[in-house]
Amino acid sequence: MLNLALIMSRRTTRVHAKVFIRPDMLDGALIGVPHTDRPFLTARAADLAWGRRDYLGRTSRTGLYGLFFHILGNYDSAEAAAFRDA
Repeated sequence: MLNLALIMSRRTTRVHAKVFIRPDMLDGALIGVPHTDRPFLTARAADLAWGRRDYLGRTSRTGLYGLFFHILGNYDSAEAAAFRDA
């Protein structure tokens, strides 16, 4: 996937690929990418986490991946109920 995104970014001027990957999976995903191209892929990485202050003024980080499962588990549907049961 990352190699395809790299090819699309280099060969076209109007098509840009966006790849969403968890930070803990990034090192393993970069194994097939040449060392010279890794900075090109990771230079424009966006952090998909945000901070939230609690009542004591401390900031905790919430990840997008965790938010997905939170929303899925609390949704009012049969699929969400099956997810909660699993």
